[in-house]
Amino acid sequence: MSRSKQMEKAATISHSGRRGGFFRFFINEIRAILYNRKLILCFLLFLVMNVGLLIVAFATDEVDSTQYARLRTDPDSIMDMYMEDPESETYKQLFDEYMASTTYDEYLQKVIEDAEMNQSISIFQTKFSISNLERTKRDFERLVGTEASFVGGYGICKALNFTGSYVLIFFLLVVLVLELVLRDKKNGLANLYKTTWNGDSRLLLSKYAAAFVYMALFVAGVFLSNILIAEWKFGAVDLSAPVQSLMDYIGYGFSCRISTFVVLVCLVKILIFAVILAALFTFAVVSSNEVMLCVWSAVAMFVELLFSVLGEKLNLTFLYRFSIFSMLDTTRFFQYENYNLISHAEPAIYLDCIICAVLLAGFLIISSVIYLEGSSDYRESRIRLRKKGTKSRRIFSSVWRLEGYKLWLGYKMIFVIFLLVGFQVYIYQNKSVRWSANEYAYQYYISQIEGVVTQGKLDYIASEEERYEKLHEEEDRVDRDYAAGKITEKEYNDKWDEMNKQLANEESFFRCLEYVDYIKQQCGITSQVSEADPAALERIGFVYARGWNILAGSKDYKDDVMNAAKVIVVLMLTTAFLYLEDYRYKINGIIDITENYRKLHVIKAFRMLLIILVVYMIVYLPELMWVKREIGLAGGKYLAQSLPCLEQVGISTSITGYFLLVSGIRLITILVLTVLYVLVGKLIRSTNGAIFCAAAVALLPLLLYLSGFTAAKYYPLVQLLSGNMLLR
Repeated sequence: MSRSKQMEKAATISHSGRRGGFFRFFINEIRAILYNRKLILCFLLFLVMNVGLLIVAFATDEVDSTQYARLRTDPDSIMDMYMEDPESETYKQLFDEYMASTTYDEYLQKVIEDAEMNQSISIFQTKFSISNLERTKRDFERLVGTEASFVGGYGICKALNFTGSYVLIFFLLVVLVLELVLRDKKNGLANLYKTTWNGDSRLLLSKYAAAFVYMALFVAGVFLSNILIAEWKFGAVDLSAPVQSLMDYIGYGFSCRISTFVVLVCLVKILIFAVILAALFTFAVVSSNEVMLCVWSAVAMFVELLFSVLGEKLNLTFLYRFSIFSMLDTTRFFQYENYNLISHAEPAIYLDCIICAVLLAGFLIISSVIYLEGSSDYRESRIRLRKKGTKSRRIFSSVWRLEGYKLWLGYKMIFVIFLLVGFQVYIYQNKSVRWSANEYAYQYYISQIEGVVTQGKLDYIASEEERYEKLHEEEDRVDRDYAAGKITEKEYNDKWDEMNKQLANEESFFRCLEYVDYIKQQCGITSQVSEADPAALERIGFVYARGWNILAGSKDYKDDVMNAAKVIVVLMLTTAFLYLEDYRYKINGIIDITENYRKLHVIKAFRMLLIILVVYMIVYLPELMWVKREIGLAGGKYLAQSLPCLEQVGISTSITGYFLLVSGIRLITILVLTVLYVLVGKLIRSTNGAIFCAAAVALLPLLLYLSGFTAAKYYPLVQLLSGNMLLR
């Protein structure tokens, strides 16, 4: 066979091999996922966790599922039960749902009438506002005749918008990206992709397609399990009823059944998570390791948050609505809104889906074409630059400096620290304290009695209480005089204006009086200071508690948990690349046979301790400084029980001592977690596996609590990392 014929045959084989290549790659990637025990385990584990979290969420919800399921089948008794106990959240929820469904026709008519009335007011209206009113009127007129009915849909509404499910899906996407992209990059397989003719883009796209199928199946499984649990706990819902029968979606501007709406919500969530998956793929492609993936992801989340804040401040519907956080909120995404598209009102839901599709395509193009299929000249220039760079590399004679260079510059951990510092600066530069007139007045009263408890301070409070009582007696006298005709209307109004000025701070005073009564109870005082226990009197004092309350976690401990999450994320990555990468590549085996191997272990341990202390101060010190600057932290020497929020603390220590104890609990917990993290990483010899274990055990409960899953506060690790939650 001649050489020309051989080349022609080879070209034919090559061309035929390329045909249908994407499908072949896709099947191979699907098989790789099915054979990956870690991915299958995560799929099943996260499904089980989602079921457990939703059951716990329903069990700890203010609405009692048992009573709700019993009463929803007897609508006639809902009104009676609500009137008997209007404070019950269960009865209130049922009553609100019942009234919303039975008055839907009136609601619909009001929306149409408001649109018609506003249309007639043409002054100051733009072309878009007129178009928006016309479309609103037209859309809601189509819904006339929709027979909304009471279906008892509280459970299904919660199931469609369960934040815990979103957290688990996001974690699954991260695991997918780590296994399908970053693992290949670390193993050097990504370099082989670039040697194939146009194969690199098809390989990456097939990986994404396989990950998309995996993600879509998981999202569908999550939604199906959520619906089944909701119907089990709250009773079956008539899925053939209009979606407007659900109170959360009474303002939905389209006509469809509940069953169709559930499928639509599932499809929309799959589309949104497909965009997130494509973004993570892009970040993984341009990242050298897990650290840079986290950095890019954090930057993207910050930009999203910035868009949301700007949208709300500037009243730009598109910006705050298109934020990922808003789009994942089912109720908010499906509320009726229109975008201004060249002065024409267009449904926001349609345009959001189109923008998601465009973003999806854009991320895939960026990751598969621009990066992976860069020109050969570009690749050659990069190779030449790398060769030149190798000539000027520094040689470190110090092990300490070498380990520092490897961690901060080699593994890019310096970017994580910069990101943390920038995040802290942004938070506390934009954080402010709201001061009301009542709060200023309360602070004034506390300043008059601040410090040790004395008889003079109690007498001052008693005299103020007597003054307010006399003012109220004066009010009654003025009312009687006016009714008897003894004073004119002008005199009556003048006297009332004067008394109202003197009573302006009454609410703040009675708040102060309540605090004084609390301190008297702690000291054992009835009326005179001489009745107090001398030991208690020396240690308890009057303290302005607002600043201390913030440090103590206020009411919901969210600041505590947020700070703990920051520390966990940074230390999880830092420890992984300080210790675990050496075990993954078996570098520790080489180090352990050297003469000074113990010195290196000591250096790493000391560096890790130093990093923990620095990160701890970066996270927690700004909050302390901000509170001290904006509010003040006086009275730290007095007993912790001087603050009503610390009344239940079972230890006898000062306020300062209490917060030092909280800091100690947090720090010790972090140190123990770090040691356990290193031990687990040494055992499994997988950086990604260790990060996943740490995220599942320590980070996931914190994120669940921040997302509104309050039952996570019973998890011991959340209490330990908060400190306040444990002691209070």
